[in-house]
Amino acid sequence: MRNKFLRLTLLLLSSLVIIGCSTSPNPTTDYVQLSHKMSLSKVHQLIVKAGEENGWIMTEFTNHAILAEKIKDQSSKAVTIHFSEDSFHLTPANSDLQSAIEDKLNGEK
Repeated sequence: MRNKFLRLTLLLLSSLVIIGCSTSPNPTTDYVQLSHKMSLSKVHQLIVKAGEENGWIMTEFTNHAILAEKIKDQSSKAVTIHFSEDSFHLTPANSDLQSAIEDKLNGEK
């Protein structure tokens, strides 16, 4: 029950972060560009796989966004991943998850 409450709280907080951002990210500086373009569904699939392989709980949010949560001991992290056919962005930044996603997406042809 406690984990469900924690996950719901993280989901709501992540939603507030998304809603609270009044400006959209600048694709040239905030988004990680992929080495090649692929279908939106393929990008989605690979992001979920990269997160799960690295211990993240991946939750569908929208067609272009996934919520990632990681709970370890008494601490937790929540990240929103926005993506397109050729780029992605993490809010807030998380270098470990970003590296895992980059490796997975850039390793696919």
